[in-house]
Amino acid sequence: MTGTCWSVLMRTADLLGLSMRVTLVGVAMLCGSGPVVAEGLPEGAVRATFEAKFPGVTIKQLSPTEIAGWYLVETDGAALEASILYVHESGRYVFSGGLFDLASGRNLTRDYVRRKQQEVLSGLDLSKVILLKPQAEAQREPALRPIVVFDDPDCPFCRKFHPEVKKIVQAGVPVAVVLYPLVRPHPDAYRKSVAIWCAEDRAAMLDHALAGQPVPSPEQPCAHPIDENLKLGHDLHVSSTPSIFLPNGTLVLGHRSAEEILGQVRPNLGLPVGQ
Repeated sequence: MTGTCWSVLMRTADLLGLSMRVTLVGVAMLCGSGPVVAEGLPEGAVRATFEAKFPGVTIKQLSPTEIAGWYLVETDGAALEASILYVHESGRYVFSGGLFDLASGRNLTRDYVRRKQQEVLSGLDLSKVILLKPQAEAQREPALRPIVVFDDPDCPFCRKFHPEVKKIVQAGVPVAVVLYPLVRPHPDAYRKSVAIWCAEDRAAMLDHALAGQPVPSPEQPCAHPIDENLKLGHDLHVSSTPSIFLPNGTLVLGHRSAEEILGQVRPNLGLPVGQ
């Protein structure tokens, strides 16, 4: 039964609407009958018990929560918020969904997600992105933290969104484009990403690619960060493009208007709302 434990739990979560992030907490007992282990196990034993019950599921993070006896488990799922589970120290109970502190009105799961995203993005190496800067900052480092956009050169929604990216930059907010080929749906996207990076003018070749124009392979191979970008996206659980990370760590998915993005960014950057 343990071999199907994970799939059963996920189907239960889907039935309860957890994949839709409905504010409902589904509680389930780990597969098996009776207590799995004695209560009060140390963290290492909780990890071992979880991994034994969910073979093939990778634990990326295990940490105690504000609730005594409960641990947050970040798994290797596609979307970060959907990859978080909570497990009791006894190893017997696990639930999937948002954890709320009703006294403070905080969504503790969302708080964790944003902290995690900010932590990963704070180490972003701007030398490995295509940094689109406002005209006034063209010759210097950007004064503001950039919006980070994961782009696939063959993604139709990235192509729709790219003109909006240009409007965001024109409005004074820098954008860091991370070339992130999704090779399963777009087999040629990796080659194109390398070609964009190896181009003499990366921003111009990015424009060319996202306009649906042919992208020639470089005449000479060059060192590129595409594999590192894939790891970065994996750490952030990026599974679709465009994935847009605002400076405060908020993730926005898919094609959005420049005004919608700027409306979320301006207050956090101290910019006038009408700018």
